[in-house]
Amino acid sequence: MLFSTKSVSGQINLDTLDYVILNDTISTLVGWQALPKTQTNLSSEEIKITDATINDYFINYPFKPAYKNYKRQYVPITNSKGEKEIWVNYFCGYEKSWKTYVVSVQDGGNCFFQIKVNLSTGKCYNFMVNS
Repeated sequence: MLFSTKSVSGQINLDTLDYVILNDTISTLVGWQALPKTQTNLSSEEIKITDATINDYFINYPFKPAYKNYKRQYVPITNSKGEKEIWVNYFCGYEKSWKTYVVSVQDGGNCFFQIKVNLSTGKCYNFMVNS
């Protein structure tokens, strides 16, 4: 079952059809509810850094999804310490409104997973695979 959150106004189109940046969805994301945060933008260079950080994280992780083949939604925030963090939502398959709404499902298995990256510290955390 597919659930969506509110629409976005901030998207940038880079050289791929596999990802989107959602800038005004943070208030509806369960994963950010406990964090003081503000919306921010994400540059193409920051996307590369985010992807490299996640790649490094998975090198030593027992679950090695073929995540480069997944669609990705990036939701950037600035936390209360002034650090830029990105929640990345991975999913396989096609969801009609994935470029305007956060894709959220109940269950879904390893076709859906999420991870957070703190660009200021270079750390990944809160990795979660749907059950």
